[in-house]
This record gives sequence, C-alpha cells and structure tokens, in this order.
Amino acid sequence: MTEFLDAPGSFYVGRTFDLASGAPVRDDYVYYDSRDLTTHGLVLGMTGSGKTGLCICLLEEAILDGVPAIIVDPKGDIGNLLLTFPALQAGDFQPWVDPGEAQRKGMDVPAYAQNRAESWSKGLADWGITPERMAKLKAAADYTIYTPGSDSGVPISILASLKAPKVFNEEVTREQINGTVTAILSLAGISAQPVKDAEHVFVSNIVEYNWRAGKDLTLEDIILQVQEPPFEKLGVLPVEKYYPADKRMSLVMALNNVVAAPSFGAWLRGVPMDIQSLLYTPEGKPRVAILYIAHLNDTERMFIMTLVLESLIAWMRNQGGTSSLRALLYIDEIFGYFPPVQNPPSKEPLLRLLKQARAFGLGVLIATQNPVDLDYKGLSNIGSWFIGRLQSEGDVDRIIAGLKEAAASGNLNLSEVKQLVAQIQSRVFLLRNVNDEGKTTLFSCRWAMNYLPGPLTRQQIEILMADKKAGLPAQAPAAASAAPATAPDAAPASAPAGGPALPGLPDHYRAAKPAADVAEFFLPVAARKEEAIRAWESETNHRADDIEAAQVVYDPVLLAQVEVRFDDTRSGVRADRVFAFHVSDPATSGFINWEDYSAEAADRRDLDTKTRYQAYFGELPVALSNPKRLKELEADLVDYICKEYTLKVPYHARLKVYGNPDDKPGSFEAAVRTAARELRDAEVDKVTEAYEKKIDRLEAALTKKRAELDKDKAKASGTNQDLLAAGLTGAFDLLRGRSASSSISRVSRKIGKQSELNAEVAATEREVADLLAEVEALRKEFEEALQEVQTRWEEEMANITEAEVAAMKKNVRIQVFGLGWLPQYAFPSEGRVEFAPALPKKKE
Repeated sequence: MTEFLDAPGSFYVGRTFDLASGAPVRDDYVYYDSRDLTTHGLVLGMTGSGKTGLCICLLEEAILDGVPAIIVDPKGDIGNLLLTFPALQAGDFQPWVDPGEAQRKGMDVPAYAQNRAESWSKGLADWGITPERMAKLKAAADYTIYTPGSDSGVPISILASLKAPKVFNEEVTREQINGTVTAILSLAGISAQPVKDAEHVFVSNIVEYNWRAGKDLTLEDIILQVQEPPFEKLGVLPVEKYYPADKRMSLVMALNNVVAAPSFGAWLRGVPMDIQSLLYTPEGKPRVAILYIAHLNDTERMFIMTLVLESLIAWMRNQGGTSSLRALLYIDEIFGYFPPVQNPPSKEPLLRLLKQARAFGLGVLIATQNPVDLDYKGLSNIGSWFIGRLQSEGDVDRIIAGLKEAAASGNLNLSEVKQLVAQIQSRVFLLRNVNDEGKTTLFSCRWAMNYLPGPLTRQQIEILMADKKAGLPAQAPAAASAAPATAPDAAPASAPAGGPALPGLPDHYRAAKPAADVAEFFLPVAARKEEAIRAWESETNHRADDIEAAQVVYDPVLLAQVEVRFDDTRSGVRADRVFAFHVSDPATSGFINWEDYSAEAADRRDLDTKTRYQAYFGELPVALSNPKRLKELEADLVDYICKEYTLKVPYHARLKVYGNPDDKPGSFEAAVRTAARELRDAEVDKVTEAYEKKIDRLEAALTKKRAELDKDKAKASGTNQDLLAAGLTGAFDLLRGRSASSSISRVSRKIGKQSELNAEVAATEREVADLLAEVEALRKEFEEALQEVQTRWEEEMANITEAEVAAMKKNVRIQVFGLGWLPQYAFPSEGRVEFAPALPKKKE
C-alpha cells in the first residue's frame, strides 16, 4: 500500500470514499491546502456524524504545520487535543476512559483502557500514521485550556479588553469600542445596538474619552463614570438631557449587579485576554488556546464570544497582509451566535471576520449540527464546506439552499450534491472547496491522532492544567483604580523644618535647604521606610536599631532625564525611550561618563519643585549651583546620547523582518514565522508543480502499459482456449483413426503461439512493475524534496541577528536637567547612622 504524502502546508484529512463498495479507496488520499482555510471553513453534521473527529483532524494538521489556534469550546470536546499518547500504552489511556462506558462494555477500567489503546494503535496503523508523527504533534505547540470565570483551568482576565490601545485609530478603535461595549452590556442583560440606543452611545463615549487620553479602564471605572460623566455634552445636547440621571442610575445598578456577583472576581483573575499572548509564547512558539465555556450560562458565553471576536479583529488590524495561513479561529458549535434572523452581539464581528480576515491570513473554522441556525447569506464568505451525515431531509434541503446562496462557481451540480449528501455515512464527508474550482470530493475522515473520549470534565481539566496554573504569578484582587505610591509615615511638608536631627547624622546635613540659582526638582519618596530599611537589611545582613526613628534626608545630584525617539525608516522602528542619570558630584570642568550614573527614570508628574516632607539636606557641590556648568553638561549629555546610545532590535536579514522593541514578547518570532511560511509555501508550489509533471507523465505511461497488459492477457487467454480445443480435436482424430501428424502439428503450433503470448504478458508485467517502482521512487523523492524545503525554512527562522537604530540629535529632548534632591532614609544601626534609598531600584 502506498503511504500518504506528509507535506508542509498540505493537510492529510482522509481517503476518497467509494459509494459503490461502501469503503474508502485505499491509496487515494485526500489533502487540503492550508491556504484554503484563509477563505474559512464550515463543518456540518448531526451528532454521531464524526463532525468533531474531522475538526480535530483539521486542527491536528494545522498544529503540525506550525499554525497557532484559538478555539472556543462550548462542550468540552476540544480539550481532547491534549490527549496525545505516542507510546500508545494502556496506562496513558486509563485516566481518561469513562468507567461507565467500560461497565457497559462488560470490562473493568484497566481492561477497557487496554482495549482503547489497541483500538487506537490499529486505527492509526490502518491510516498510515506513526508514533513519530504523534510525538511531533505533541511537541509542535504549547497547549492551554483557559476557563474564563472559573479556576478549573487557567483563569483568564477580561480586563485586558478594557486597556487603552497604543494608537487611537478612528475607524479601527471605534469598531473595537462598539464591540466591547456591546459585550459588556450583554453581560448585564442589556441588548443595545451601536448608534441607535442611548445607553450604548453613552458608554461608548465614556470608553472613547478615556482611551483617547491613554487611560485603561475597569468595569468599576465605567460604573463610576456612568454616575459622574467625565464630559458635559454628547453631541449638541447636555448629558443630563441626552441621558438623564435616573436612566444612568438604572444602568449603574445593572452593571453593579455584575460586579457585585460573588463569581465576578473569577473574571478578573488570571492571564489577560491578549490575542498575541494566546497565539504565541514569549519565545514565539505557536500556542493552542482552548477557551472552555461549557460551565458558563448563555449570557456569559455570548459575552466571551463577542470579546474574543472583537479582540481578534483588533489584533488582526495590526498584522501585515499574507497569503499563507497565519492563525486559526475554531468555534466548535456556532449555534446561537450566527442566526439567520436575530442579531446577537457576536454576529456582526463574526461577519466582519469572515469578510476581512483572509487578507491577514486568519482562518475561521466553524462547526454546527443545526443547519437551521445559520445565516447562509453570511456564509457566502466561506470557501470550504464539509458536509457530513444530517438529521433529516429538511436539513439536506437547507444545506442545498445554503450552497446555492454561497456558490461562487457556476459548475456546482446541486441535484448531484443533494443525492450524495443523502447517502453520506458516519465519518464520511462531502467537501465542496471554492479554491479547488468548486469541485466536490466525497471522502472518509482519517483516524484522529488524539484520544477522543468525549467532553472533558472540569476536574479532568484541572488535572491537565495543574502545572500551568502552578507557574502563574500570584495576583492581588483587581481594584477600581490604583492609588499613587506615597509614604504616609513621613512627616508632611507643612511640619516645621528643623527639629532634632537623628543622633549621629553627619554634620553636612542641615535642616535648611541650601540656596541655588538653578532649576530644582525633588524626586518622590516612593518606598515606605519599613520596606526600604528591610530591603537594606536583606542586602547588607545588618539590622536597624529603630525603624521608627528613621528620617528623610535629601542628597543633591545632577538630575538629568532625556527622552529619545528612535525613528528609523528602513526598519520601520519608532520607539520612545527615557534615560535618567543621577550624578552625585559633577566636577566644575571636564566630561562625565554618563553611563556610570544611569538611574531609573521618574514620572515627571511625580517631580516636585519643593519637598513634601520634613527633612534634612546634604551639602550642595559647587558645580550644581553653577548655571553655566550645567548648560555645558546638558549639551555634553545630548552628544553622548547620540554617540553611545542605540536601540537594538532583533532582525532577520534574509526575510527583512525587524522586531519592534515595544511589541509583546514573541511578536517578532511570529512575524519571522509568517514571512518564512509565505516563502516556504511558494517554494512548495514550485516543487509540487515540477514533480506533478513528472508523476503525471509516468502515470500516463503506466495507464497505457496497463491497457497493453490487459490486451496481452486477453490474447493469451484466447490462445489458451484455442490450444485446449486443438488438443481435444487431436484426441478425437486419433480415436477415429485419422492421421496423428496433422493434429500434432496443429497443437504444436498453438503451443508455440501460447508461449510467445505468455512471454509478452510476462514482459509487459515487468514493464508495469518497473513503472510502478519508478512512480513510487519519484513519490518518495517528491516527499523528501518537500521535507527538505520544510527543514531548510525551519532552520532559516533561527538565523536571527540584531540591528541597531541610532539616536539623532533632532530626536533627543531634555525632559529634566538641573539640581535634583534624592531622598533616602537615615536610621540608626549598630551605633551608626545608615542610609536606605527611598527610590525603587533601577530595573535591569
């Protein structure tokens, strides 16, 4: 039996199905081009049709090909993607078999696990799938089951969807706001449409007002601003006229009911719902993110679905175009989210994805067993239909009507399709692919590499995700807003200066601040004295005598903060950086090695022109009170920045892909993967075209030679009958006393002719065998050539270097330059006065 072709970008989904024999054709494999999924796919089939198995197989192929996926799983079936057991041992299967099913089969759990292992081993072998391919699948991606609103799997926080975008794009961001607000209102049981309904317009304006200012939001923030709007007018009307206080209070109560629910805290914990992070690890490895929502009610499911779709659209808008499959969204059951009549919050963003995602390489695969619940006009944007066994003749008619609506080519024979659909068996599907000239293919789905025991329970998910949850950082409960860091235990600025100094405080500290004829800035006291002194104790292995006796002291430094815009047309990098320096005693002349004095940049809003605390001040160096010297140093710092400071970004020379230092971890690696995949697909096309021509020629010769063999066999068979007849005639002649020589001569001639024909048959059979061997050798050579392309591009993706973006003088801006007062805590320790910084340490 010929093995299937394991080629990059080509999904092995099964074998063609022969209706006459009722079985798959052994060597006629069915492949699906990964790029065809950029025009999206629909899988239809009743319960027991094998619909989930086909979808799992498509997902397996995509994962093997390095495509990340986000999966919305309303039933729990798709968690089976984590049950990959290359060793095919009964012990691997045992924790996941259903004890009730084992009992119904008359087996105990270990025996049933053995039965499942043997069944999977045989099924995979029948379809030519090796344990090595299964192991490759297991290692191809990072698999995670997320459980929004629950801690069973990895919890996921909805707060990321309320974070302000880095760039406020009028069209794109407003689309995102409309979808996000629709989802939030739906969670509160409010069905409101953008533009039409006052509550939607009002909340959308609140979100836009904050996002334009670069402010992140929480649901609590929205509730507070509904009560006290941050603006006075909407359009030309005062807020009170457009949306009065009593209506706002009704909205507040509805939203507050959501926040006040005991279960709401679970929606705020966990990893953020950030699409880039759901698709790729920080190292750039593809992820399979399964959003398990079986435990949620219908309102909560709609909320999550809408947020996922809107977040995907926002992510998609920030990607470059590609003709290859970049990522995949799979929705295991579309029922209720894309109906033909109603307009739930999920419908509009899903329609946008179906219309626009192709250009960005984002494929959408959806499945359902309820054809009546689909908007077929919307599904005209779907290129591949996988139609399985259906419940009733009415369902068949709906499918045919949908295909008629969606048909992009005029050569679709709907009556023939209807006849085929009516005869479909379990695990058999009719594929109609617009990318393949609208052809229809009847095929039997291959065996899934993952064990498919059915929906996972929340307890099983908890077991599967135990290690991932253990690796999550501890999180404090989310608050409505963050309070500014202060040091309430320090004395306020209004307290009288002076007072008794800490015993042992060096003499150069004075209660009165030295006068200076330069700009002055007080850095904030950002750490509480207990925290600062405990950190000092940990670092020095010494103990403070009396923390309560600590005093704030200020040391003078040259405080410099510079904002640099690294702007490079060639790489497309545009990033802002702020560099800070604290120079303790600049000399009255000469240059400074600024790097030695690098410090953590402070928020300019935290810098004061006078102290907030009762404090003592260090002695002022001469250079820090000399305006002329500071002006020289300011110019020197700008020159130093331009000469010494560059922004290093990852760079792939061959693919001409640059990383952006402000992108999320893994974004650059994902961009490299997409660029390499595009070139790989193009090279695969060339290799395929070249080998297909060779294989076609050989197969044509093989067909011709087989026809010749059939003729030779027919001749040989006819001569053999003649020989038998001649022998019988000779025997009769002898019995009747006729001459034996003529009979013997006649039989001898026919024997000679038969030998010649048999030799011709044998020769033709050898020629057929030789051609078959050539075809098989060429097929193997073809597969090796494809694998060589795959391996080469996988290796090429690792060839990452660094590019440097220099700072230009015109893009260097001084934020702060002058006398800075650096706060410390002075405290007694073992008879001496020690000092602990009141500023946080510089991040490495």
